[in-house]
Amino acid sequence: MILSIHLAKTAGTSVVNTYTYENPEITNLNYDKKVVITTQSLSEITNETIIVDTHPDFNEWEILKNYNPFVFTFLRNPRNRLLSLMAFNLDRDKEIGHPHIYKPIWETYKDFFNAKDFEEIIWYLKNKVHFIGYYENLHKDTEKLFKMLNCNFSNLRYNMMASSVSSKEKILNEYQADLDEDVFRSHYELDYKLYEYFKN
Repeated sequence: MILSIHLAKTAGTSVVNTYTYENPEITNLNYDKKVVITTQSLSEITNETIIVDTHPDFNEWEILKNYNPFVFTFLRNPRNRLLSLMAFNLDRDKEIGHPHIYKPIWETYKDFFNAKDFEEIIWYLKNKVHFIGYYENLHKDTEKLFKMLNCNFSNLRYNMMASSVSSKEKILNEYQADLDEDVFRSHYELDYKLYEYFKN
C-alpha cells in the first residue's frame, strides 16, 4: 500500500494521478473495491486498497499499523502554499479568510500523527515517512519517489485544480501587507522551520 499524506496545494493529486497512469493495472481494477481512494478517514481502507491519497485532519495513524504502507508527503513554501489555497478558494466561491487564520501545516501533521508537540512531529516525519519531496523541485522529486516505488516516470500529469493567476493577483492586492514574506513568516514560524528542516 502507498499512502500520500496530502497537504492542500502541494501537487499531491498530480503525483498520485501520475503513479496511477504509469500503472495501468491499477486503473483497470475495480474501484468499488477501494483500490484507489481519496479520503479524510483512514477507516475507509480495506485489504484491497493500493493507493491512499489523504488530507490529514484526524488522529487515525494507528490504523496504518495493520497495513505497513509506503508513506510519502510533499512540502511547499508556506506563504506560496497559502496564497495558492486562498486563490483556489476564491476561484470556487469558497470562504477565503484572512491569511493569519489558516491552520498551520505543522498542526495538520500534529493532528494526523496524534503528536504532542513540534519535536514529535519531526520524529514522526523522520521515522515513519519514507519520502519527503518539495513542490519547488516537483519533477525531480517525483522522479526520485517513483524510483523508490519501482515505477516508470516520464511526465507529471498535472490535475485541473490549479488556482488561477488572476485570483492570485487579487489575493496579493487585497492582503499585500499580510502576505509580505517577513510578516507572514512571523505568523507561521514553525511552518517555515518544518519546511526548511528536511532540506538539510
